[in-house]
Amino acid sequence: MCKELVNVGGFEPEFGYTKTVIISAGVNDLSCYGRRAHTLADMFCPRLESWCRRHQSTTFVVNSLLHTDIGWLNKEIDYFNRILQETCRKHPNLVFYDSLSVLISHRISERKDDVIDRNDSRGVHITKQARIIINDDLVSFLNNLRDRTSAARSTRPRRQSHSGSDQPPSSNWSRPAWTHPLHDSRKPSR
Repeated sequence: MCKELVNVGGFEPEFGYTKTVIISAGVNDLSCYGRRAHTLADMFCPRLESWCRRHQSTTFVVNSLLHTDIGWLNKEIDYFNRILQETCRKHPNLVFYDSLSVLISHRISERKDDVIDRNDSRGVHITKQARIIINDDLVSFLNNLRDRTSAARSTRPRRQSHSGSDQPPSSNWSRPAWTHPLHDSRKPSR
């Protein structure tokens, strides 16, 4: 298990013979870089893009960061997620999985205590039930992605690859999770 998002590259030798790489981060990754989205993105996104170029037959799936109980931190989380989405649009083998939208659109989100673990005094970890919802949905998402990729490869010349810009059909993938204007953390707050 990788402790920090930016260290995922230590697994790069395996990327070349892996069909799908799932990369998931958490608030602790953001905390390691001054709690600023742009700092983490500046460290991680160029590496991610490099892996996508070097391993074009591998599909990389990046999972969104989830909201916390801390309002100002959620703005940074939203900004980082937006940067990840924009990065995914640039590479046909890079797909954004929006676990935040999955939770927001699920009835579990009606009660904060059903999502945020009450035993976590910092308010940054989710409950087991919330993890199960995300895991089940992620499996479904990956199955749809695999089926679409297989179909695309069988009907296209081999050199072309699956376009990550058209997400597998599901109401969760196109629904924007951002509920308030994003703030670029490189600019001072008002």
